[in-house]
Amino acid sequence: MTNVINFKQAGKKVTRIKKENRAKENRVKHGQKKLTRHLIKRTGKALETHLDGHKMDDPRD
Repeated sequence: MTNVINFKQAGKKVTRIKKENRAKENRVKHGQKKLTRHLIKRTGKALETHLDGHKMDDPRD
């Protein structure tokens, strides 16, 4: 005897799987919280400013 397939349930299952795959991609793409991104950006700017402050002048000037 064959198995009976409910197309409504099968369609919902496919949709659920597609949404889960899309969510996985988005987690990788946008994986950090806003606060974390802000802190990384601010720290990077602070380090850049600190290094720029310690640069020596060009002796050829």
